[in-house]
Amino acid sequence: MKRGGTCLLALVAVVPWAVAACSKDRNLPGAPAMLSASTTPLSASECEGLLTEAQLALDDARHAASTQCARDTDCVTVGTRACLGDCGSYAIATSAASSYQAAASVIGHGKCQTWRDRGCPSTTPQAIATCQIFVPTCTNGTCAARQGP
Repeated sequence: MKRGGTCLLALVAVVPWAVAACSKDRNLPGAPAMLSASTTPLSASECEGLLTEAQLALDDARHAASTQCARDTDCVTVGTRACLGDCGSYAIATSAASSYQAAASVIGHGKCQTWRDRGCPSTTPQAIATCQIFVPTCTNGTCAARQGP
C-alpha cells in the first residue's frame, strides 16, 4: 500500500464493499478522485468515529445472524471487519447469509463509503488483514469457523 501515492488497493473476495480507490492522476485519465473539490477531509477523530460506528453496526448484524446448523453445509464464513475487509473468520448459518450481506452492503455503501470518500484511508490508515484459511463447520448445532483447508 502506498501512502500519498497513486492508488490504495484493498481487494478481499469475501467482503463485497472492499474496493480499489485511486487518487486523480494526470497520467491515469478517468481515474476517480478520492476527494472531490467540494469535499473536505475528515479529522482523524472523525474518521475513527465513523469507522467505529460502521464496526458496531456490522457487529450488530453479525450477532443478529443465526448460527444454527445441522451439518457443515449449513454454514458459511463471513467478514467481520467494517470498511477494511478481512478473510471471513466468522461463521453464520447459510440461511442468514443474504440478510447479513445486505446489512454489510448498506454499511459499506454508507459509513464506509463516506470513510473512503472523505480521505480517512490517508488520515487514519489501518492495517490490512493477513489471511488464514477458515472453513465453516457445524459443531454441536452451531456454526463455527475453524482454521484449515
